[in-house]
Amino acid sequence: MRSSITRGLRPERLFAAVTTLVLVAGLAGGPRAAQAGLPDDKLQRAVLATAQVLPVDEKKQVLGRCSGTVVNPAGLILTNFHCVGQTDLYGKDETGKYAHGQVWNPEGLVAIAPTLDANKAPKVTYWAKVVGGTADLDLAVLKIDKMATDGEALPNPLPLVPVPLANSDAVKLQEDVFIFGYPGAGGNTITVTSGKIAGQSDFELKPDGTNDAFKVDGAINPGNSGGLATNDKGEMIGVPTAGRSGTGIGTVRMMNAAVPYIDKALKDPKLPTPAQPAEAAKPAAPAVEPGYVLLRGQVVDADTKEPIPAAWLVILKPDVSLLDWLDEEDEDASDEMVAAYGYPGADGTYITFPPLESGKAYSFGVFAKGYSPRLFDNGLRLRAADVGVIKLPAIELRKR
Repeated sequence: MRSSITRGLRPERLFAAVTTLVLVAGLAGGPRAAQAGLPDDKLQRAVLATAQVLPVDEKKQVLGRCSGTVVNPAGLILTNFHCVGQTDLYGKDETGKYAHGQVWNPEGLVAIAPTLDANKAPKVTYWAKVVGGTADLDLAVLKIDKMATDGEALPNPLPLVPVPLANSDAVKLQEDVFIFGYPGAGGNTITVTSGKIAGQSDFELKPDGTNDAFKVDGAINPGNSGGLATNDKGEMIGVPTAGRSGTGIGTVRMMNAAVPYIDKALKDPKLPTPAQPAEAAKPAAPAVEPGYVLLRGQVVDADTKEPIPAAWLVILKPDVSLLDWLDEEDEDASDEMVAAYGYPGADGTYITFPPLESGKAYSFGVFAKGYSPRLFDNGLRLRAADVGVIKLPAIELRKR
């Protein structure tokens, strides 16, 4: 199979406009799989939601590397604009070739390498296109458009794990922040670090007096730009964006500054949608190991049929009943009974993680504040032949 991506590394163009005082990147450091204050299930979801973003030029040669975050299962990825084009927020392009807001690739193409295993380097899997954002705030919204390898059809649905979005206005000083991404200093595998919220700032091309970024403590390294910053609930509070040399202070763009661009991308009818597999095309291999599946579906209000974004699913291990799990008082023992979780995004769509073994029967429950829970003993029966991502019927909850 041929890939149209040239794997050369040319970071000089990507960072040519960055001044000596500002390194455009995110927090860095050695891999730390167990972060205090971040539960394991939230950690796993954040890892799977993080992707490596590789900007390319007009010849599809890789210019450097950044990070990105899956914010919608339809294939939307949030990153920094300086990972896909020129922003004068850090100074004008010294070559004079790129104007403010101009993307590196004429088609707006960017290569995407999703995280499938925290201990393995990600592989380039998709091409995405720039479909929204602003160079003034250094934000870009990407949409996965096709497979990176010629002849492969784009899976439908896409095997992606989106991260839940937080209200960044609720973030307070000295709260914990967890950073996920692919800084060069961290090697080829994902790097996870932690720090504290140190303050806020008005960080944009033309400051307007309104704070739109968090100051966080920690080291800064190129490559983590555009990645994921979460609170201790595993919710995305912002985008690791920049840091100043020698200060130990990094900048994370607030999530609420990015939401309007995500919403606009979701509502734009002109945006390309994931391609349907053609009859003659070779089916794409699912991004899940053989013998395992991810479940995708939606939780909705039984009366209005509107999505319930604050719902969650708990899927228990095959030998555990709902009664055993509900009666267990020890929190650690209760967690050990769980096989997978599912947390819907803003549109009520969830995707479970980690993958479930095929050929097994699972009990599960669906919960949401203000709604009566639904409990299903052995309600999920997977066939041995089930693989990849399986779409389930909508699950309805009734208000109490």
